[in-house]
Amino acid sequence: MQHSLVQDAQEAESLDLPDDAKVAYLTQTTLSVDDAEVIIAALRKRFPHIVGPKKDDICYATQNRQEAVKELVPQADIVIVLGSQNSSNSLRLAELASSCGKPAYLIDSAREINPGWFVGKEPCS
Repeated sequence: MQHSLVQDAQEAESLDLPDDAKVAYLTQTTLSVDDAEVIIAALRKRFPHIVGPKKDDICYATQNRQEAVKELVPQADIVIVLGSQNSSNSLRLAELASSCGKPAYLIDSAREINPGWFVGKEPCS
């Protein structure tokens, strides 16, 4: 049995497997939902008979939080993610906000909030 780690669509497209290979995929539970969808689409294009989990294997809490960031980020000037610096889930939320064009800060506690982040920003009403 061969195992391959695929980290992006380009790697999925360039997998060197026989045409008759029985291929299956799993995703890392903390992977960005959007990144996972792109990679899975590339795998399905390259291997039409690929099999995957019956449900998404990205946990619901992770997916829900990522969807919430996407929904809220257009309404924000900055995004503050409260979570551990070594948490993949927290890091993904900050990365997602940044990829949407907003400054994002991952902090462990309120003590880490920098008042300079808010200079020139309109207060919430």
